[in-house]
Amino acid sequence: MSSIATDEDIVDRWIEIDDSISVPEQTLDEILADKILDLDEETLSGLDDEELLFAQPLQSSPISSASSYTLDSPLHISELESIACQLRTWSDRSFRGHARALAVSSANIAIGTSRGLVLIFDWENQRLLHSVIADGCPVSCLDFNKASTLLAIGYGSGIMRTFSLTTGKIMDDVGNVVQPGQGVLQILFCASDRRFACLDSGGSVYELTLPTAVRSLKTRCVFSGCHGEVVYLKMMDDDNILALLSLKKLFLISLRNMRLIYATSLDGPANRPPLLDCQTVTVKEASQKRTTAFCVGRGSKVEFCYLNYTLSDLQVIRYRVLSLDFDMINMKWIEPYYLVVVDAGEKVHMIDTVQGDIAVENICDVQLAYATADFKGLSTGGNVSAALDYMAELSDQVAQLESLIDRQQVVTAVLFALDIITGKVTNKTKRLNLKNFAYSRIPTLVQALLALTVSGLANGKVTQLIDHYKKHIQLLIRACVTTNRFDLLYSTVYNCLEKDTLSKAIFFESIDEVVLDGRLVDPPPELVFDYFHHLISESNLNQFEAAVVRIPVEKQDIHFVMTTCRKNRLYDGVIYIYNKAMSDYIGPLEEIFDNLTELVDYEVLSDCEIALGNKLLLYIQCCLSGRAYPFGSLPENIATTLPLQVYRCLVSYKGKNGTSASVTYPYLRLLIKFDAVQFFNVIFTCSDSDIFNSKDGRLQRIIEVIYQIISSMDRSAVLFINYFTLVAYLLQKKAILPALGTINELIEVVLSFGESIERITDAERSIVDVMRVVNGLDEMTILRQARKLPQCVIISNELFSRHFLPS
Repeated sequence: MSSIATDEDIVDRWIEIDDSISVPEQTLDEILADKILDLDEETLSGLDDEELLFAQPLQSSPISSASSYTLDSPLHISELESIACQLRTWSDRSFRGHARALAVSSANIAIGTSRGLVLIFDWENQRLLHSVIADGCPVSCLDFNKASTLLAIGYGSGIMRTFSLTTGKIMDDVGNVVQPGQGVLQILFCASDRRFACLDSGGSVYELTLPTAVRSLKTRCVFSGCHGEVVYLKMMDDDNILALLSLKKLFLISLRNMRLIYATSLDGPANRPPLLDCQTVTVKEASQKRTTAFCVGRGSKVEFCYLNYTLSDLQVIRYRVLSLDFDMINMKWIEPYYLVVVDAGEKVHMIDTVQGDIAVENICDVQLAYATADFKGLSTGGNVSAALDYMAELSDQVAQLESLIDRQQVVTAVLFALDIITGKVTNKTKRLNLKNFAYSRIPTLVQALLALTVSGLANGKVTQLIDHYKKHIQLLIRACVTTNRFDLLYSTVYNCLEKDTLSKAIFFESIDEVVLDGRLVDPPPELVFDYFHHLISESNLNQFEAAVVRIPVEKQDIHFVMTTCRKNRLYDGVIYIYNKAMSDYIGPLEEIFDNLTELVDYEVLSDCEIALGNKLLLYIQCCLSGRAYPFGSLPENIATTLPLQVYRCLVSYKGKNGTSASVTYPYLRLLIKFDAVQFFNVIFTCSDSDIFNSKDGRLQRIIEVIYQIISSMDRSAVLFINYFTLVAYLLQKKAILPALGTINELIEVVLSFGESIERITDAERSIVDVMRVVNGLDEMTILRQARKLPQCVIISNELFSRHFLPS
């Protein structure tokens, strides 16, 4: 479990609902039989005259009249046109997904989408106030604090963020709210703006306390999903009580002492969700006080209860049961006497708590958003939640797939078959192996989908034909790759699509992602040749280079690839062909050195030229470490010999074939000129590699050669400090032997730059570190130089304490 607290702390805090505590196997009536009140005159006398929550709604006495009339429906459903228009604009402009999460406060409306976008509107004038754009992970839940100054955002990937409406900035970003692999189904503010209740897609409930200046992040498990998956949370009684609603039970938990104070069973049909809402009402007894009433429903039954405090005990008293003529899928208690309910047919009802259904409106034109994807774990790639599985009606997947094929709903059939094969659909039939059955239908489905694809459109614009091709070709590729039916992809799909120029181009665009993921298995050389020429014709050089290093070299036209890569300076491709086709690892190194030699003296380098140098440094690091570039692994025999070959190339005195007559150590000198800091980082990173751990003193030699080179160059404070920092790190690691003369000379040179040193703090720290690990330095000379520099306080104090303070 993801938490800051220890496992022992969390286990101690769990609400253990075992057989000794859980509700006995009895009905709700039996559990509450001794607490049900008869609404007699004595009870009613204790209620507030103005509200009479437990009696009847306020209404005047009927007046006899001969005339009759019909009142307008109390339900008024209207579209928030401005908000709807802005949502469509965002979706059309950059496909930010469809609305799937909503939160409403007294001042604002927040809407979250399936692609991670959150839009916050002013409630009064529907003006867009803020937009929060995430990394594409779907928003699963939202909640405002009471002051409507903060918005909590939960994501399907398990991340939680808080957004300040005052500053327009994200205040907190917490990635370990729930267990790994679970999404956040619901998040609620708990009284404090730093405390939250979170429900994950595994049915577990957590209390999250955000960090402050004096307190770290704290997460504790309030309820474990192994006791029964919770599907809904509700804060009640001024945020003192947390109601947990599972598919079979209702739990009330006190957040003050983390104690279970009430539990009861829920009855109702398994294919309808349990529902809960509450109201705060005033009850008149000896003195006026406010209490919480709540309604809990499932199917067509709604029960009303209220909380009654007697001394230190809490009683839950049921005072009314309401039966409806339809099944509910959502419910909201809007006023003491009225509920708004959505039925299974997506109709909205107004329910009088005494009279029952008093108004109904059809909202078939409104596209309701469901949280099915969150329960299924689609956002995180998780398994189907047992909660959703419990609520779903059982059906035969084989019959469903066959029915889709018979009705020629090819796209739907392919998607359903892929969900079965990848395990997203649970096998509920015992007749056969469902995955094997779906796999056997893939060739037929691919042929049918291919026929649908090449048939095109009867009429329309070219843009519509492009959309048609993209939709179906992407699905064809996905079906073949997911099922590893590459024979279908190459011999059937591509052979058909290559006959049309447009469909062929879209096919190549669609396999880009498959190539980047390294999932294009054993492609035919003809397809690779066409694919590479397509990328060059589209000037998509980045994808071309990425494809070269991911497609087996024996499938490529080596002459064409090398010519193209050299022409466009795509040296990842050059290195790959050298390595894989010729087993040559030094050739590309020397070729890049030759190209970089022409650029290193330029005052300003382009991004492309800088990238070339960075690739060279990364290639050197991989070779010295015995790893393949840019990814993968080397054959064992090459991994053993390659580091020494590259080392000898780097420290060669005259360069390639001894042709450099004017400059000594040309390759090391070139790397220092290009980017000394990154080159020193490469040496430090590789200092633990086998090539430098031998008794031959190779690391010592290259460090000494570098010192000779920088001593012969124009003196630069930054260069000497960077080099001295590298030496200091290696001495602390005991990777090199201390040469006292060289170190004394280095310290003297570094301190001689005086106040012109930009990184005086780094220089001083390195000098002190060296003095602590190296004995025999000329410390008095160092002290005299350090005292000339007012910034070098640490050096002076270190040496003064050594020589003048008693030990």
